Order: sequence, then C-alpha cells, then structure tokens
Amino acid sequence: MKKLLWTNGILCGLILTVHYTFVITAFGGCVISGVTPGIASLCGVAVILLALPFLALVFVDFASVFVLWKQHGIRAFAPLAIILLAFFVLLVAGFFGLALGQWRFKNYMPHYEEVATGIEMGTLPMDEYGRVATKHTHLSYGQPIAYREEDGSLTVEFFVGAMGPPPKHIAYIYRSNGIIEKGSHTAERWHNRAKVNEHWFRVSD
Repeated sequence: MKKLLWTNGILCGLILTVHYTFVITAFGGCVISGVTPGIASLCGVAVILLALPFLALVFVDFASVFVLWKQHGIRAFAPLAIILLAFFVLLVAGFFGLALGQWRFKNYMPHYEEVATGIEMGTLPMDEYGRVATKHTHLSYGQPIAYREEDGSLTVEFFVGAMGPPPKHIAYIYRSNGIIEKGSHTAERWHNRAKVNEHWFRVSD
C-alpha cells in the first residue's frame, strides 16, 4: 500500500511539473525566444511518454481497490484518489495555459499590429518562403509567416504554441480583410478558428 502511494505521488508530481513547465513555456513565452521552443517541445514529448505509465497506474489503482478493500477499507481508494486529483490539476493547467496565452497576446498587441502593418506597407519584406524578419522575436516561434490569398488579402501567422497528442499547432493570425473565406488557403490550414477582434483570429489545426 505504501509503495503504491509513493509510486503514485512521485509519478503524478513528475507529470505535473513537466506539464506546467510545458504550459508556461509554450503558451506564456516566459523564456527567451529561441530557447522556449526547445524547452516546450522537450516537455511536450516528456508529457506524452509519461502518459503511458500514468494510464497503466490508473488501471493498477483501480484494480487495487478490490484487492486492498478487505485489509484497508476506505483507505484502499487513496492511490486512485491521487491519480484523479492529478488529472483534475492537469485540466486546470489547460485553462491556465489558455488564459496565459490570451493575456500575453493582448499585452503585446501593439507589436503584433506593428509587424502586420509593416508587411502590408512593404517595410517588412517576405522571403521566398513567406518568412518575415522582425525585431519582435518574442511574438512567435521562429519568424512570422505571411502570404496573400487569390483576392490579394493578406494573412500573417504567428505560431504561439503546440500541444498533443496528436500534434496540434496554435497560432494568432492577422487577416487584412477581417474574414477567413471558406475554401481559402488560410481556411485549409487552420480548421479551428475563433475571432479575437476585427482583424485577428486565434487558430489551431
């Protein structure tokens, strides 16, 4: 019983530490650009790998209730309770990450607008792959990506996070005409979209 409790506590503590580090670095961008993506990616892989023993432990804890009930009574639910509490805290991390990302976007909105305006005016040129060099390296992972639709409207993508499994990218995008037309390149790239203001959307694939 004690060994099972210790195993649960250590594994859950490890998962929560790694997961919250991932949430803060991926959604908060609290580490210098260029370092953050590496930390976030490493933590994301670690969370996926730790999920396998976590699920195995859930099965063991559930089965142990029936085995330990006669000897320990209500205390037989303790290992399972630790797992359920850890799962609840993981859900809280998701909401925390979303709120942190939204706060960060609003805080840096003038910088996002400056980059989008610079591309529209031609003062921030795109390379052959649509990448844009900007001094505001804290706005996204790597360089923003810009392209024009067939009607000439501009899209600028700022990658701000990732999650999984399966791998899902999260970005804020600028649309010069304020809409994402059905069948457009932007719509095909980003299936989940939520409008933030007149020209900006929060999207994921």
